[in-house]
Amino acid sequence: MSVPQVNLNDVPIRILFINGSPRGRNNSQWLIDKAIEGASSLGNIEVERFNFRAKKMAPCAGCVDYC
Repeated sequence: MSVPQVNLNDVPIRILFINGSPRGRNNSQWLIDKAIEGASSLGNIEVERFNFRAKKMAPCAGCVDYC
């Protein structure tokens, strides 16, 4: 049995950028913006951004029995 050859130009590349900074416009966001610009200019790349800012984060409260 032979291994099929995959042309990587046909496979979309997905990049997730995560900004963990609690501040709004900051150096981290600027760097992520520049990285997204560079990645998007390459072509077959899907880019997604996730910001932790303004998200409610809390430790586990043990509210579910199966945790």
